[in-house]
Amino acid sequence: MVKHKHMDLPIEGMHCASCVLSVNKTFGKIEGVEEVDADLAANKLHITVDTKKISYEEMERLVKNLGFELHTDEMTIRIQGMHCASCTMNVENFLIRLDGIFDVKADLTAQNAKIRYDSSKVTLDEIEEVITSLGFELLGVEGQTEIDEEAIYQQDLKEKRNRIIVGLFFSVILMILMFSGWDPLMGIVHSINHSTGLNISSMGLLSLIVSIAPFLYVSLPILKAGINGLMHKNLNMDVMYSMGILVAYISSIFGTFGIVLDHTFMFYDSAVMLPSFLMIGRYLEARAKKRTSDSIRELIGLQPTVATAIEVDENGEIISQKEVSIADIVIDDLLLVKPGEKIPVDGDVVGGESYVDESMINGEPIPKVKKDGEEVFAGTINQDGILQIKAKKIGKETVLSNIIRLVEKAQSSRPPVQKFANTIVSYFIPVILTIAIVVFLIWYFVLGGTLLFSLTCLISILVVACPCALGLATPTAVTV
Repeated sequence: MVKHKHMDLPIEGMHCASCVLSVNKTFGKIEGVEEVDADLAANKLHITVDTKKISYEEMERLVKNLGFELHTDEMTIRIQGMHCASCTMNVENFLIRLDGIFDVKADLTAQNAKIRYDSSKVTLDEIEEVITSLGFELLGVEGQTEIDEEAIYQQDLKEKRNRIIVGLFFSVILMILMFSGWDPLMGIVHSINHSTGLNISSMGLLSLIVSIAPFLYVSLPILKAGINGLMHKNLNMDVMYSMGILVAYISSIFGTFGIVLDHTFMFYDSAVMLPSFLMIGRYLEARAKKRTSDSIRELIGLQPTVATAIEVDENGEIISQKEVSIADIVIDDLLLVKPGEKIPVDGDVVGGESYVDESMINGEPIPKVKKDGEEVFAGTINQDGILQIKAKKIGKETVLSNIIRLVEKAQSSRPPVQKFANTIVSYFIPVILTIAIVVFLIWYFVLGGTLLFSLTCLISILVVACPCALGLATPTAVTV
């Protein structure tokens, strides 16, 4: 993350020099605040902060405690392609560098990022440019763009499944070729070697021909992500994957043509199998994230979209009724709920009697009887009678809306264990790369190991030492 960030935060509520002095004095005492200047005329808080020491939420809390408000624009963008803690860190670290963006919270499980920003300084196109440069895809803004999430999810699973099938199929073929000894190119390659003086392995050449297309097909997403990481000077785990895959494949090519290495060093099957197994992991990750995200969608699905509004006479008899949108209901409206319908708002029963299934609120399977004066909640199901209710809480004030908001907050929150995991991941990769290189140098130059064995040690470390489990398991486990 950018260590020092200058922000011009829109602040409301300051009306005199005393207010300005109060803001400047309060923020001046806070660790991590480098410069602060509250501008009364422009209603701006010009502030330079150390983002590692103070967060946007802390600044917002301080302003509220002083009796003022920070009024920034907010949006949630949908991103496709994030698959580990390192990915979310990249999105946050690079977006926060844009002038006009104050806070970014990327959510691996929901595949989105919540952004606080100044719409007069930064555009969606600029945000999309950063997202694309990181190797991800901006699907759109939640609430503004129609996103067919199920189609995107199924297409993503299909692509991963196809790569897995191709990779494992050709891995088996390459292993069979290696162990069977069948070598149809032996005569041709022998003639080429004899006439040119080259030292080409016929079995290696056959394996190269068979493997090159599936290797590129299966490895392409990983290699593209690794290249993006290097271009942004970010040693993420895709860089490490790419190094392990390319070292194995390129070394096998060298072994095939007798360049530096001999014919014993040919691991084409491993070079194809490795990205196939990585793709299996990402396939399982995608399914796990989908199941977790579905919990919020199921909660949202409990909210009814329409209700029956009624008017009654002095004797309580219904004189008119009409279907209205939930958004059009106001406090104290009278609503009619028929058997089998969901209760549209939180309110009080003013007529009728019925059993109501409140298991989505309290977890109890036995319906509760509701009659005059008793409270009912949005999303619960009316069982057998007709109820007339008076709206008391609507929209975001209902119990169900609060549950949804709390679940979304829990899903995007960063508990201490998640922050600890992210910190480890950021140091883990460069340390592992260093260890792999040092081990190779020690084995080859100090202990006198063969180049084959030394390279095998290097590749093994790069492949096995992967922070994927740590980076993914922590946020997914916390959310579930």
